[in-house]
Amino acid sequence: MFSQKITEQYLYHYTTLETAIEKILYSGQLRLGPFAQTNDPRESQNWEIHSTESMRNDPSFDQLMKLINEDRLKRCKVLCLTRDDMEHRRLGFGRRGFARARMWAQYAGNHRGICLIFDAAKLDAIINRTLGDKGKIYKGIVEYTDSISGVTEASTFSLEGDCEAKIETIVKKHIDQYANTMFFNKNRDWKDETEYRYVFYSDDSQYQFIKIANVLKGLVLGVDFPQAYYPVIAYFKEKYCLEVRCMSWNQGIPCIRIVESLQ
Repeated sequence: MFSQKITEQYLYHYTTLETAIEKILYSGQLRLGPFAQTNDPRESQNWEIHSTESMRNDPSFDQLMKLINEDRLKRCKVLCLTRDDMEHRRLGFGRRGFARARMWAQYAGNHRGICLIFDAAKLDAIINRTLGDKGKIYKGIVEYTDSISGVTEASTFSLEGDCEAKIETIVKKHIDQYANTMFFNKNRDWKDETEYRYVFYSDDSQYQFIKIANVLKGLVLGVDFPQAYYPVIAYFKEKYCLEVRCMSWNQGIPCIRIVESLQ
């Protein structure tokens, strides 16, 4: 788990100290949240809906515009994870998903937080088992591109051939058809995150939760993680049978070290 060798066996999730301890580890659950709460404006903001002239004159057009953005932002839930970097050369542990300095700064409380390590196969199994009967699950590697060619198509509607269908059915069909463009394409600014994500789409706008027992395998503590919380980490280490390491940086090169005592 903690060698420099890259692997597809694990997926990683950066979070703050408070969220990791008070919510994820305490509850034993990982949350899938709505796209409206993501930090990428391409995903968190309303999309302008384009249409044919006949569609704009249809009395249901305003309802469709509202529903497509509501479904995409509220009824589609996302779990964002990081993979090992399979493409680029990096020094030290830099290719491992838990060793990204910018992600530690941005998502993990400026290096005071935690990176959770999940068994990828077991996480996939529990997500399918928990959510498979409740809605549609999309999953995969995020592709990074500055092209908007697919976005225009994904945000264009036509009622041709669907004039008798319910507006909800049209929206679901459209999201399913363009799920890859809507959910698995991001601008190149984000490419160093090497993201893998799960997207869950259902009629339920509430948060969805996944149990982490037997799925969570390790914790990496940030280089500035407060030692005052070591006893708490020791408790969860024993509860979930985890391996724990701490990040360190040698002249800017990411390394990990064993925490000698968590007491």
